[in-house]
Amino acid sequence: MLTSDRLAAAEAQEFTEVLADSPCRLFAGVTRDGSVWEYRSIIVRDDADLRRPVRERLDRDGYSLTEQREYADPGVMFGRAVERVYR
Repeated sequence: MLTSDRLAAAEAQEFTEVLADSPCRLFAGVTRDGSVWEYRSIIVRDDADLRRPVRERLDRDGYSLTEQREYADPGVMFGRAVERVYR
């Protein structure tokens, strides 16, 4: 379930697979071009259990971080979010 304006805009990307969906904390999916798009609250650490499916996909398929941005977003926990794209 996408909860913020930024996440709602991401629906237009038409994800081919959802890797993680935890409202107000984390959303990650595989886009039509094959990249992995992740949007998460700053409270979610890289090693969090919540991110396990994302980490597994990134490791298995050899993805690298290509973009990272941070946003003020009242729709996520602690009001700050990180957007990452892996290719």
